[in-house]
Amino acid sequence: MFKIHKQQTITLKIYDSGLIDHIENKLHPRCIILFGSVRKGEYTKKSDIDLFVQAQTKQINLEKYEKKLKHKINLFFEKDFHKLSKELLENLINGIKLSGYIRI
Repeated sequence: MFKIHKQQTITLKIYDSGLIDHIENKLHPRCIILFGSVRKGEYTKKSDIDLFVQAQTKQINLEKYEKKLKHKINLFFEKDFHKLSKELLENLINGIKLSGYIRI
């Protein structure tokens, strides 16, 4: 139960920080998916936030959001789900969709 609460709390903080809106406005991704330890509710103060962004790879400044969230943010880019490793694809399928839709 504690992991679920932790997961929901950080997900709300991610939305409230404006991070998802910022990524949508700058990159226009098909979808944004939260995965990794944050998705599982197993993160610590030193954990990073792993986001899959289905879009063309681009540079985007996330420093403001890293300060707000007190976590480093890692973006993983790929436009085509078919190019992903099986392991990463499974992580994404079990991730939390924060924006858009998944088209495989």
